[in-house]
Amino acid sequence: MFPFPKSSAKRALDQAEDLLRLADKVDCYRRDVVPAPALATLRAASARLQQLWEQKAHPEILEKAADELHAAMLPCGGDIYPLTFASEYTEMIISAAILVIGFRTFFLEPFKIPTNSMYPTYNGMTPYVYAIDQPGPNPLAQVFNLIVQGATHHELRAPAAGEVIIPLDDGPFTAHFEKVGVRSWSHLWLSADADREYRIFVGGQAVTDRVPMDFDYGFDQAIYETYFPDLYQQAQKDVNRMPSLLAQGGYIHHDEQGRVYLDTGHKAQAGEPILNFDLRTGDMLFVDRFSYNFIAPKVGDPIVFHTSGIKDLYTVIDGVTTQEDQNYIKRLVGGAG
Repeated sequence: MFPFPKSSAKRALDQAEDLLRLADKVDCYRRDVVPAPALATLRAASARLQQLWEQKAHPEILEKAADELHAAMLPCGGDIYPLTFASEYTEMIISAAILVIGFRTFFLEPFKIPTNSMYPTYNGMTPYVYAIDQPGPNPLAQVFNLIVQGATHHELRAPAAGEVIIPLDDGPFTAHFEKVGVRSWSHLWLSADADREYRIFVGGQAVTDRVPMDFDYGFDQAIYETYFPDLYQQAQKDVNRMPSLLAQGGYIHHDEQGRVYLDTGHKAQAGEPILNFDLRTGDMLFVDRFSYNFIAPKVGDPIVFHTSGIKDLYTVIDGVTTQEDQNYIKRLVGGAG
């Protein structure tokens, strides 16, 4: 449906209204620095155009009065009038930002589910694994996956020829990782986000991959689906059942220094892919920040809360303990009393 063009009378009224708004703005912002005679001329021209606008005068009369107001505003306008691209759009952008921040603060907050702690109600970050003997997504497909699924592509290639082995922690089996602090843009400000870094060795040389700390067991799952798909199916795709199956299958070994590693049995040539997966983002929600001001949450409701005031929730990075400062989403399982 196409809008009808404005009549000359309607167009003249709209232009007069916009000019009156700007004249009022100039008067309010610059009355203390404008010479008194120029300010008096501005106010008289504005009052005349206001009267004609209220009377819906003939377009030619309105345009003449608007020209008089325009001439009166020029020596008074400073940076406000006449309008420039920078002044007009800067004000618009700032106003929009204030509106968005206010709406997020009091009504609806965008929220991305980070982990799978509430699966199957909500999905957190998950891997989509590609076979290493098949080509991964091309750059165009990667851009499409990023837009549609929020997926970032991770592809690790062998730095040298040799067998692919993965160092393990002593104790309960997990792929070895080091926690590192990085700086990244998040939630409209610069914040320090903790990432998890994994190492894989090929021919005695290490290649690393860094993923978000909340990518719970996602890297482990990518390893299992790549190198141990049958065992992973036997474990019913449960990463917690894999350690015992891997130990029973004789895949876990110790080197001469007593370090524990996982022997994948796969030999790669330098430059060949050894791991290829997409890290798909979690579900995207809007959190209602308004309703609980008037009603109490019920048992079974999913709720979001901030962890900065919970002293027992902390993160250790490079030996430094820091209080967790993030949002959690959990299902309410108890009420008062």
